Amino acid sequence: MMFLFLQICLEILYDLSAQIIGGLGFAASGNIGDNFAVFEPTHGSAPKYAGQYKVNPTAMILSLKMMLDWLGEKKLQTKLKKLYPLLLKRVK
Repeated sequence: MMFLFLQICLEILYDLSAQIIGGLGFAASGNIGDNFAVFEPTHGSAPKYAGQYKVNPTAMILSLKMMLDWLGEKKLQTKLKKLYPLLLKRVK
């Protein structure tokens, strides 16, 4: 029970910290265990906005970068770094 309480408190702290950097749309997150990990934007994937071009994909892209780093995929990470500025231009 104490672990769950601590997890919720950390989640709240993380969301508040994301607001300091400009909003939840810019904060990537990763739940990393010993053998498995799950990566997602702090705000979630926002499926209700799919195809409407209303959300900023920065957090999703940064979550992908975190996942590639965790997996040790250096080549894909390099490609993503080159692609990132192009993606940002499309968003603006």
